[in-house]
Amino acid sequence: EALEMVDSIIQYHIRTKKNELRDINVHDHGDSFAVEAFNLKAAICYGMKMHDSAKDVLREICELQNNENLDNITIHNDVVVNIEDDPALGIERLKFLLAQDSFPPEVLGNLITQYLSHGKDDLASETLEANKQLAREIISPELLSYLEAAILTSTYPDEAIPLLEKIASKHVPKLKEQMNKITDAVTVSSQEKESSMILSATKEYDALLD
Repeated sequence: EALEMVDSIIQYHIRTKKNELRDINVHDHGDSFAVEAFNLKAAICYGMKMHDSAKDVLREICELQNNENLDNITIHNDVVVNIEDDPALGIERLKFLLAQDSFPPEVLGNLITQYLSHGKDDLASETLEANKQLAREIISPELLSYLEAAILTSTYPDEAIPLLEKIASKHVPKLKEQMNKITDAVTVSSQEKESSMILSATKEYDALLD
């Protein structure tokens, strides 16, 4: 339903622009609204694990603007959906965004996470240290605690392990609870009701894992 609503916004903009979306201007209010709709569609697809669809949406909006004058949100979202295809390019683009006057709040956490994921613990540490105050303002306490603990693993593993265990212990009860919901759904006798309950419970479980 959400995807249908977003698609209707995009199609309306196409009609009002008389199919001239290549003239899109992110600084024009009407056009920026369309760009937001494209980004929202990509985010919904990505959240539903429709990764190829998310890539297609971002590719379309980038091509419509000839990959020029892209707004920072579009650049960030394009990085997120394509980071596994080219991690080095994704990291460079996240660094570019972090150097801008304004950028999506997820940029800092994503950049540090990518550094850690690719064994660049020193760069992760340097980036967090250089943006310590900003990190407290825009990164959730839970994620920040994890990033700090993960950075510690390379230099002070004995200190990092208890921190990571503490973080993990907070999630275990929620995961167990969600697994019980999935188990309960499987035992429901009505096949139609069973399927919907299992799907719902499984989605919630996957969200917790993410």
